[in-house]
Amino acid sequence: RVRGLCISNTGKATAWSEGMWNHSGSLRSPFSADGVTLSRYCTCGVTGGALSHEMGHLLGNWPDLYASSNQTTGVWDIMGSGGNTSLPCPYLLYINGWNDVQNIGNLPGGTVVTASGTNPNIGHVYYRNAKPQEYFFFKPYTKQLPFCTSIYDQGLTIWRINTKGNNFNYPSTPLLVEMVHANNEISNIRTNVCFKEGGSDAYSAKSTPAANWVDGTWSGVDIMDISAVGETMTFTIGPTAANRFTGNERAVLKPSGIRVENRGGTLKLVLSGIPEPQSGRLTLCTAAGRNVIDKNDLIARSVDVSHLASGVYIARFKGTAGSVTGAVLIGE
Repeated sequence: RVRGLCISNTGKATAWSEGMWNHSGSLRSPFSADGVTLSRYCTCGVTGGALSHEMGHLLGNWPDLYASSNQTTGVWDIMGSGGNTSLPCPYLLYINGWNDVQNIGNLPGGTVVTASGTNPNIGHVYYRNAKPQEYFFFKPYTKQLPFCTSIYDQGLTIWRINTKGNNFNYPSTPLLVEMVHANNEISNIRTNVCFKEGGSDAYSAKSTPAANWVDGTWSGVDIMDISAVGETMTFTIGPTAANRFTGNERAVLKPSGIRVENRGGTLKLVLSGIPEPQSGRLTLCTAAGRNVIDKNDLIARSVDVSHLASGVYIARFKGTAGSVTGAVLIGE
């Protein structure tokens, strides 16, 4: 089976709506010949942003981050529109396993965080403990980042993610990926978009825009003293940062049946509350839905998860005599 076929055209149509239409899709019935089966395809020009965009659909399974209503979603991204960048945003890199992130949610007040403005595959994240589908990314965008030599502004970018949202259907639905604009204007993607010294240098409950979740409640994010633009940028965890866990949140994160234990310095995902012995399948995925562990015929009662980045994960075990599902926090 061929993963996908890209059909590229040369030349340029006299009008945008003429010629081969740039799009990605699937055949209603897969085509097979000479032992090869094809279903997915894209069509686009041989160069330019359309090629990267349609290949993002085809190979990365990435969604459109612009709105079909022609309203501005405000994102700088190859899957969006505007921003003069062909770089996938931190969320798209993350769900494909190309973004190594550090969880800043439990760093104490006063911690100075250093972030790279040249490496697109390193960033920082902050999770919503009670609702794993929501989180923030923090990433400096500079002209030294790949595919970013023509970005309109430079500084720390903040991305609010809601995996139940959909940019293409916005404003009928909440946004899946929202680039928080320091200018507090989603339609202004050119000036004072990024956070930095000399402009908006804080993001908290009292900043404008405020560090809120989609429902308008404060996220607990409190960062201050955001540095000047540079190949590395720093910001400080403020004194009111509040991603500590309440009893109710712990019940959501660590339900009966699945938990994470520190055993001699090794973090273990422990299964309990189900009859044993039994074998089955264990899957562990990130809050964004990316599988990081998938084990069949698992008999052991625990699995080493020390190699995984800190964050909220969804664990599922389906066995011969029972099953259990729950959210766990790794790297508390």
